[in-house]
Amino acid sequence: MDTIILQKGNELLQFIYEDGTTVVIYAWQAIVILCVCAAVAVALYVLMGLGLMKMAANNGVKLGWLGFVPFARYFIAGRVAGHTRLFGKKMKNAGFWLAIVSGVFFAFNAVSLYYQYYPLGYAFFGGDIVEFFYTQSGMAYSSPILEDFSYYPAVEVYLNVWAWVAFPVQIAQLFFFVLTFMQLFKKFNPRNYFTFTLLSFFGELLGISLAGAFVFSQRNRKAVNYNDYLKEQYMRMQGMYFPPRENPPDNPFREFGGRGDNDPGDPFAEYGEEKPPQELPQGGKESDTDNESGTDNKDDPTKKDDSPFDGF
Repeated sequence: MDTIILQKGNELLQFIYEDGTTVVIYAWQAIVILCVCAAVAVALYVLMGLGLMKMAANNGVKLGWLGFVPFARYFIAGRVAGHTRLFGKKMKNAGFWLAIVSGVFFAFNAVSLYYQYYPLGYAFFGGDIVEFFYTQSGMAYSSPILEDFSYYPAVEVYLNVWAWVAFPVQIAQLFFFVLTFMQLFKKFNPRNYFTFTLLSFFGELLGISLAGAFVFSQRNRKAVNYNDYLKEQYMRMQGMYFPPRENPPDNPFREFGGRGDNDPGDPFAEYGEEKPPQELPQGGKESDTDNESGTDNKDDPTKKDDSPFDGF
């Protein structure tokens, strides 16, 4: 795309490509597109208000009607969500900070956009042609009626300062937005809270309040404790993979184990017990008498020699 021409009239926009191809958007088409976008934005706004008001009523939070008030709705969302943790510290209402940062960003950004697009509106409603073109820093526009146009010095300073401050303020706004609605979805739908938060975050980046649809869909759900939910899921998974047994399982190796009811006995019992070695008397010859009694082992029928070498 080479240039875009904007002119008041039936042929509202003309997109002229490098090969000479021209695409025209008529005024009525632009009006239809704007109306559809506005209807979607209003619908999502109302859905969030209804969802927050219902959640507030079910959880004993007062002033639920503030869910329909710009920026104050974030305060109610934080009250319903309850406290959360930020860097190990307990935060009572993250929605309060979201409301403050969002209000500041909206106010300063609205003033900046007004001054940025004031020349464009001045040229458009003056009936002159406005031509958009690409530069190294982005898209710019020019018009014959704007040749002598200039900002006041204070306005230029404001625009330059806000160009540097707007980005960190918007980052803070998105941070508190994620913190608030992640806690809200975790409380009412702990199973899908991460998906809802992620989609809501990308919706905010694109200017679509998907969080409103998700809040409305969870308005009738009961609040749960996330830690209790994790314990319940853990016990359920434990029961799935390790079902409880009334009796201990049969040991398939018990016949090789220790002694018990099923002890097969000593497999080498037939060979007798090994006798401890006896000390030889002085002189190096084995005595025929037993201990101190002087009895002869050969004549004692109770004594039995199991040596397998007796025949030799």
